[in-house]
Amino acid sequence: MFLKILKYQKKSNGTYLVKLEDQNFILYEEVILKYQLLFKKEILESELEKIEKDNYEWQCYYDAIRSLKNRVKSISDMKDFLLKKDYPDPLVSITLGKLEKQGFLNDSSFVSSYIHNQMITSNKGPLKIANDLIYIHHVDSNIVSSSLSLYDEELEKQKINKNIERMIHMNKNKGGGVLKNKITKELIALGYHDFLITSLLSEYTFSVSRDMIEKEKEKLYRKYQKKYEGKVLEQKIKEGLYKKGLYKED
Repeated sequence: MFLKILKYQKKSNGTYLVKLEDQNFILYEEVILKYQLLFKKEILESELEKIEKDNYEWQCYYDAIRSLKNRVKSISDMKDFLLKKDYPDPLVSITLGKLEKQGFLNDSSFVSSYIHNQMITSNKGPLKIANDLIYIHHVDSNIVSSSLSLYDEELEKQKINKNIERMIHMNKNKGGGVLKNKITKELIALGYHDFLITSLLSEYTFSVSRDMIEKEKEKLYRKYQKKYEGKVLEQKIKEGLYKKGLYKED
């Protein structure tokens, strides 16, 4: 059975609106060329099924291409993106292969770009970045390891020092070993190497001034005075100071 083609209308995004007698289709230019539709006034109904199948494959491909304009993706990221759009597994695999062959998907390039971006825009150390690449973006660990040298030790030292100074400024009510331990834990969580953390922290003095202790004592007194009194109140204040590394025997 033949279907009469009434009109073609070229659209701005590389597609054509094809109007038949009882239905319309948006077809990609590659499909139009493959089936030479611009030279036809009618098509077989059986041929239309093949056209729709091919067009669906190009739709998957161009959805992938458009997504790369917003953010560079790993191969695994792209697979997840296409599966979430309900494309079937076999078609996703074909599309990924095509994108890799054309150079649009490359995990080595993705890793280099990701590391550079995180170095500039984030507070993450190299270990956290590597962990994200392997366990969130599912890039092979060998590819990650070979590119991690982009995050050189000098930059890591600069970032550690910057973070130490920031944390000291933000924790003026803490001191001594408590503050040092807190900073150490936070830096490890951010993915910095522990040997560099230890080395650089040793250059800082986590002293506790009498003024710092007295200010915190006043805060704790106001906090507990309505609930406790006498020795119990004193003990609560001591415990509060101890937790913040500010308690000293008089």
